[in-house]
Amino acid sequence: MFNCTGDGFLPLRGVKLPDTTNATEDTTISVDQCRQRCLANCSCLAYSASSIKGGGSGCIIWSSLLIDIRHFAYGGEDLYIRLAAGEQASLLSQAWRLWREGSAVSLLDEAVAGAGAYRGSEVRRCVQVALLCVQERPDGRPHMAEVFLALGNPGAVLPQPRHPGFCSDRGSTSTDGEWSSTCTVNDVTVTIVEGR
Repeated sequence: MFNCTGDGFLPLRGVKLPDTTNATEDTTISVDQCRQRCLANCSCLAYSASSIKGGGSGCIIWSSLLIDIRHFAYGGEDLYIRLAAGEQASLLSQAWRLWREGSAVSLLDEAVAGAGAYRGSEVRRCVQVALLCVQERPDGRPHMAEVFLALGNPGAVLPQPRHPGFCSDRGSTSTDGEWSSTCTVNDVTVTIVEGR
C-alpha cells in the first residue's frame, strides 16, 4: 500500500490536457471534489475540470501515463499534477536558493570540495548555466551551442537566471492540497510524433 499523505498538486496552466483514453471522467462532481477524490487515491497522477465553462466543473482523473501534454501561449486548460510530499527538498530548489544567497559553491560534492581541485568561479558558472537551462520560458533557455560556449569560455557574458520552472519559494502543501512550494522536475514525458 502506498503512503501518499502530504501529497499535493502542481498546477500547470494553459495546457492541452493529456490523452484521456485511460482517464476517468465524472461530470457530476465539482473541481474541489475532484481534488479530494484524487488526493484520496494514491494512484491518481493528475486531475482537471472536465468542463471549463463558468470557472470549471466536472472531473477528469488520470491514473496512468500522462501523454501528449502541450503548453499553449494563449488559452488552454488547467491540469493539476500530483507531487509526492518528498519532492519538497529537491536539488533544483536547493540550487536556486544557494544561487540567490551567493553560495552556489556549497552545491559541490564534499569529495571534490575537500580535495580543493576546483575554482569557485567555475562552479558558479556551471550552476548559472544549469539554472539557465531550467528557465520556465523556453525562450529564456540557452541552446546547446550556447551552453558549450558558456562552459568553455570563461569570458562569455551570461544573463542572470530567473526563477526556474516548477519552482516557487513559498510554504508547502496547503490545506486544500494545492502545491505551493519548492522546485520539482517531474517525470513527465511529452512526445511529439513527426513524420520523416
